[in-house]
Amino acid sequence: MAAAAPPDLVVRGVTSPHELDMCVRLYEEVFHLGPGDGSLNTRLLVGIVRNSGIVVGAFVEGRMIGFALSFLAFDAERQVQYQYSQLAVVAESTQSRGVGRLLKIAQRDAARAMGITEMHWAFDPFQVRNAHFNLNVLGARAVSLERNLYGTHGHGLDVENTTDRLRAVWDLTNSSSRVVEPVAAGPLGSVTLAGGHASLVVPMVSVRQPDESQFQVRHEVLEGFDELFAQGLVAVRCDRVSDDRAVYTFEGVGTT
Repeated sequence: MAAAAPPDLVVRGVTSPHELDMCVRLYEEVFHLGPGDGSLNTRLLVGIVRNSGIVVGAFVEGRMIGFALSFLAFDAERQVQYQYSQLAVVAESTQSRGVGRLLKIAQRDAARAMGITEMHWAFDPFQVRNAHFNLNVLGARAVSLERNLYGTHGHGLDVENTTDRLRAVWDLTNSSSRVVEPVAAGPLGSVTLAGGHASLVVPMVSVRQPDESQFQVRHEVLEGFDELFAQGLVAVRCDRVSDDRAVYTFEGVGTT
């Protein structure tokens, strides 16, 4: 069971240049970046929050221990505005204590206050714990796979060979998550169809190392995502089913 959040935790909007600079410093600390790395800076954050973006921070006794950042975006095909969540960062000492969930709730509430009903973001399909949080806990849906979204350039802890990401869509008007039993797990990368649902088996450990067998597993898993998304399905859950594997569960769009 995860430890409880600090009892004196405060989660609120962040708008002042001083506190936005605290976001930059925390980002550099958590991702092990050098000072002035440049991937995030105070001027950028000021521009975002002054122009319909959202930054929320988690504080304990005035010390920032987490923040989340999103900006206003527009889906031209559907003519829908949404908030795109680019970052959610929590200090290493307070991870796995519910701070991330409180930050997402604060993001949701701020977006809804603007009249926004959707939030989107991208996440690594091989980070099973994060996928479980996004889909099972928050109730978001993974709707597509974006290959090598950020290219192959990485820095700090975020160094890998490819940056394949799932695109999450969170309906901010619906606070409940779907209850769907995962289909029995088969071999890694295997796809199973059963009872109007589908499953895809993925490894519990992120596949990033330059090992030929791991590259093959990664390839098969990504092909499985492509196959299921091409059928018009969306991922609604990610559940650990054994020590070495987890299962994504898919269903049709609009399934109740």
